[in-house]
Amino acid sequence: MLMIDHLTRENATGMVKDFYSRIPEAIEIPAPMLVMSASGGLFEKLAGTMGYFATHESFEPHLPAAIRYMVACHKNYPACIDFNGQLLRAMGVDADELANLATDPLKTDFAPKERALLAFAKTAAIAPEKINKDTIEALKAEGWKESDLVDAVYQAGAVSVTQAMTDTFSV
Repeated sequence: MLMIDHLTRENATGMVKDFYSRIPEAIEIPAPMLVMSASGGLFEKLAGTMGYFATHESFEPHLPAAIRYMVACHKNYPACIDFNGQLLRAMGVDADELANLATDPLKTDFAPKERALLAFAKTAAIAPEKINKDTIEALKAEGWKESDLVDAVYQAGAVSVTQAMTDTFSV
């Protein structure tokens, strides 16, 4: 339960209602999205960011959700684990793959290039001091652009921001 006024599927209007309609009814609107609905400007930025990642030129659709899921598991952040886990299952990721993603992205069945990016994003979120020029060069050798690396770290870091917002405004 949130301590601030927010928009749900039932009372949303305009852009928020349109955005919520893109989330399958079987998937509950996650608490961070509900919190952000209290700020029209912030929700507009969220919708734009989600749209950007939904059509990312280098990322398969599952990759941003996989990054968020993996970091949320490490941070023990249920709202993000549940939402991204549901998204990944809807994209065909099975329970074994989710378990591997939660513990060691290098053990997943994702493409080798994706596993490398997942491991990078996890390290960036947990121990960024371990990232060095060799790390970046190895990822570029895998075919990732520097902008892809920035985007992956953004997704990993967004978990901390949404967790802080959810924890602040939840009862």
